[in-house]
Amino acid sequence: MIPYYRAVIKRLAREAYDRLPPSGFLVIGGQDVRTSDNKLWPLSMLFMEDVNNSVGEDKMPLKELVITVPDGYAKDKKKICSHEDYTEERCIVDEEENAVQLPIVHACYLIFMKLR
Repeated sequence: MIPYYRAVIKRLAREAYDRLPPSGFLVIGGQDVRTSDNKLWPLSMLFMEDVNNSVGEDKMPLKELVITVPDGYAKDKKKICSHEDYTEERCIVDEEENAVQLPIVHACYLIFMKLR
């Protein structure tokens, strides 16, 4: 399913390049996914590579990258953090084969701009 979706993104990027005026924008939203076999697919990064390979970074470069998270996941900007609050953490990914994976909640919006 993912290769098909990436092929559609490539086709749409080429169509957008043909239809957009100079300085026009193409916005692609994506979210990383983890498959049932625990493989992580960084779709936003792959979409960026797909657009660059199908259209060309010199013709339609990435202008901006916007990362969004749903309510409740954003950092509390009012919380004051200090060195005294720090507790040392240990990476256990290599130690536990069946470690619980964090849910993927962020989404990325890639904003490309047509140059010519």
